[in-house]
Amino acid sequence: IQQEYYCVVSLNEDSMYFAVAMNEMREQERIVNGAIETSRRVYASYDIGMNDKTSICLFQLDVNNKPTIIHYIEDNGKMMGWYVEKIREFCNKFNLIIDTHYIPHDGAKRDWNTAKNSVDFGRELGQKFVVVPRTLKKINAIEQMRQMLYRTRIDMHDDSCSKLIECLSNYSKEYNRKTGEYKNEPCHNWASHG
Repeated sequence: IQQEYYCVVSLNEDSMYFAVAMNEMREQERIVNGAIETSRRVYASYDIGMNDKTSICLFQLDVNNKPTIIHYIEDNGKMMGWYVEKIREFCNKFNLIIDTHYIPHDGAKRDWNTAKNSVDFGRELGQKFVVVPRTLKKINAIEQMRQMLYRTRIDMHDDSCSKLIECLSNYSKEYNRKTGEYKNEPCHNWASHG
């Protein structure tokens, strides 16, 4: 019940990449309300989905460069302009300034049905898009994210981040039914987008 309904992961911590970090986040009360700072710029980090979900985390950095995730967007089948407009609406609601959109390495190649790559399309929308280089191994990126979670807060001022917390808490290794063991690679499912 704790795991399924409250995202408190205590079982299978060995198979879930971020379970310990997420439980520590709860214990240290880094899931908060009202952490948005109007004086700080907003950054957007994307997981672009072409045939599945596109996920976007909006975050701010404090004086020590520790991130606070302030909003989460997840949807499917929308054009890039739709996502940028949702980000603008959120920022306008709180009088925030969007600074940079960070897109994964494959975002520079994808056209989102516009015949342009994401960087060029973002520029036309008046936004700064930066392509994040691909890591050599997926497990290295997972470890970097795990380390970042130990420094991160999540703002629950609205319900958008609940889905992200659920995704992070359930992001797991792929299970090999033949051997009865977990592989050292992630399972691609609903939790992998966030």
